[in-house]
Amino acid sequence: SKAPKPKIAVYDLEGPLSESGQAEGSMLPDFSMGASRPLTMFDLSKSLGKALADPSVKALVMDTDGAKLDFSQIQEIRRHLLAAREAGKDGWVYTEHLSDGTAILGSANQWVIGAGLAYTF
Repeated sequence: SKAPKPKIAVYDLEGPLSESGQAEGSMLPDFSMGASRPLTMFDLSKSLGKALADPSVKALVMDTDGAKLDFSQIQEIRRHLLAAREAGKDGWVYTEHLSDGTAILGSANQWVIGAGLAYTF
């Protein structure tokens, strides 16, 4: 039997992660610009859990540059990234604006990269 092709799970986080799955309120609800519901923290946690359990996933890459995460979300994502690292999966965080939150996420990975910076842990 042939081994499955290695995969890399890529997460491009933009804006806030919803806890409810409902879009922000609008003054004109009949003219909503997006038909799909926003990404929730539950969606992300579920996907990270699947990536962790999938032996063909060899690395996780997280682009956090446009993310607006609160501290509890950062902690939950970090727990998943640490579990992936303990399972032998590579971890990468990309950001062009290093902040406390991206540094906390980056500390759970082997690599933090961005414009003009590259750190290994």
